[in-house]
Amino acid sequence: VWSSGTQGDSFSSAWILHLGDDGILRVVSLRSKEIIWQSEEGDHSSVDSMKKSIEMQFERSGTSCIPSGDQRSINKALAGHFAEAVLCQGAVFNLTGPIKFTDFHQMVYTQGHPIGNKRAVLRIVN
Repeated sequence: VWSSGTQGDSFSSAWILHLGDDGILRVVSLRSKEIIWQSEEGDHSSVDSMKKSIEMQFERSGTSCIPSGDQRSINKALAGHFAEAVLCQGAVFNLTGPIKFTDFHQMVYTQGHPIGNKRAVLRIVN
């Protein structure tokens, strides 16, 4: 999430980077949910360079991912504003209860934001 003009917990401008299943990279306003910018269809060079940049950020930040488990491991990571539960690629989570978003702008996603079968799987079980 990129932001500018922050005052306390409110944002005058805040954006999120989203890579859709269609392979198009989008910058979306958190406030209005409008698309601010998107890559051209088939413009894989922009998308690939952005994905590499994101992957390098994870490597530099030392962000670890949650390897597998259930909702408890995800819920434990979701503590506080902007908390993130970063799931490892290919991980499987067998959910026997809810994932609880308890604060502002919390996110659950697969590390590196992969496309296709590299994504983590959230499986609802009895």
